[in-house]
Amino acid sequence: MNTKFFGRGHRVFLVFALTVTLVITACIDENGSSIAPQESLAISPSSLSIAVGETQQFLATATFTDGTTEDATTQAAWTSSSQSVATIDSSGLATAVAVGNTTISAVMAEGSVIFGDETTLTVGLPALISIFIMPEAATLVRGDSLNFTAIGTYADDHTAEITTSLTWTSSDTAIAREDGYPGFFEGMATGDVTLTAVDPDTGVTGSTAVAVRALTGVAVTPDPATAAVGVDFLFTLTGTATNGATADLTMSLYTNWESSDPSVADANSGGRSTANAEGTTEITGCFHDSHADSYHCDSVLFTVTPP
Repeated sequence: MNTKFFGRGHRVFLVFALTVTLVITACIDENGSSIAPQESLAISPSSLSIAVGETQQFLATATFTDGTTEDATTQAAWTSSSQSVATIDSSGLATAVAVGNTTISAVMAEGSVIFGDETTLTVGLPALISIFIMPEAATLVRGDSLNFTAIGTYADDHTAEITTSLTWTSSDTAIAREDGYPGFFEGMATGDVTLTAVDPDTGVTGSTAVAVRALTGVAVTPDPATAAVGVDFLFTLTGTATNGATADLTMSLYTNWESSDPSVADANSGGRSTANAEGTTEITGCFHDSHADSYHCDSVLFTVTPP
């Protein structure tokens, strides 16, 4: 009787031991089938760059000991180390907020075991998509220089002045050439040229047509002029080109201002004159076209009254 008892007990023990062994070495799915345990978790894509305002969908893939894989994107917990650079939601969708770097992490648990992975997300400025050059279809007076400005439009629709970051060229440097500063061109000879500005990083270009024309004459305004003693007065020199276009030559490096009687009122660069004493003087503005060795001048009377 005792022998049977111990025999049955022995058999029960063996079944219990076998059951425990199966639980440790295998997982059971909802249908009762054995499946392999998870071995790792991987994020994709890895180490990429996007622009401010853009989004990026990350995926998490679970790999099991038998080599099979499974999409675990929605099961993983997602975090961004710097939410001021980029945020990420529970589905793995990251949104770029500001320029910088952040670490994107995904974590999930398989029983008591934690699996995770991380990748670096770099956020840069939005992509440059177009360049607009101002003034558009301009007339440049021969012998004078004109400053052109480039406005860049980006993928997020914001605009910025990018003149100095571009490479500028002229289709004919004998007609117009860059004058020592990005976007600053001098009219060398009469003719038509195309000015082009290229972003060296992206290759995006912008261009504008420019007509270089000789002057037919200039005019100083106001004419006549009156101011009280002690007043700083501003004169303007306007040139008219052969195509009828006008150009403000007041501040030109090639314009010279003079007063016939500086004791009454002087004349300085930029058309500025200071009324010094009662009386009348003649203010003259002259533009020098060095490429034709010609001067274009005009004069007006400036009357200084008591203060």
